[in-house]
Amino acid sequence: MIRTTGFGTNVGKSFLVALFCRLFKEEVYRVAPYKSLNLTPVTYLKDGKEFRYAHVLQAKDGEEEPDYKR
Repeated sequence: MIRTTGFGTNVGKSFLVALFCRLFKEEVYRVAPYKSLNLTPVTYLKDGKEFRYAHVLQAKDGEEEPDYKR
């Protein structure tokens, strides 16, 4: 498990995790991004459920569908 943490807002943590998801997926690892708290107002709707942008970005880069449970 790899964990990224930081204190700044808008410093690129979500983008960095999305990059890791893509790189590890290319190396045939199974990735499962999880963002515990996401306060962005930018959302994505799927099957009537609302996902935050970073969650969708990380899931798509890991070639997974956004999962409401993660």
